Amino acid sequence: MYSILRFDIMQVLKEKIRERIRKSAIDVFFAKGFYKATMKEIALKAKVPTGLLYSYYENKEALLDCIITPLSKDTKKMLEKEHGDLENGFEFFFNSELPEILEKIIFRRKEMIIAYDKCSGTKYENFKNDIIKDIAGHIKRHFMKKHKESDILFDDLFFHIVAHNFSEGFFEIARHYKNEDWARKMLYLLSRQQMYGMAGV
Repeated sequence: MYSILRFDIMQVLKEKIRERIRKSAIDVFFAKGFYKATMKEIALKAKVPTGLLYSYYENKEALLDCIITPLSKDTKKMLEKEHGDLENGFEFFFNSELPEILEKIIFRRKEMIIAYDKCSGTKYENFKNDIIKDIAGHIKRHFMKKHKESDILFDDLFFHIVAHNFSEGFFEIARHYKNEDWARKMLYLLSRQQMYGMAGV
């Protein structure tokens, strides 16, 4: 019984250390970028010996994986959801989709900026373009519902431009984040501009 309890305690401690290292890596990657960051700096930030850090993560790439891969999957999952269409109006969009976007700005802002701005030369360097492509597809699906009876032809470049503009606006809010209330207001204004601007097409 004692040995089982001791094993459980050790597992909990290991997970706490692993999470502390991950959070420290986020802070260091965010401050310095992936290539300028070092494992020694991450270990120092996490307050663990550098050798111990390597027993949890083989290298910087492994640390980057544990940060970006879950974020990428969650973002794709969010964009694949269907929350109705543009006919439901802006308020429906704001109440159904924006809370998830806001959550990423508030709680995962650093991870998003690392993926978007600070991964050049890594396997995640196309994260920005992939996100824009996914947003464009999301917007296109909604627009095609609205215009399914129309003879208007939409070039895919149109959806790319709209997605690019929204994406850049989103990341500007993330980069200059002040507080939750400020972010909510900024997202509301950005989304309102995007929604009513597109509704006139």
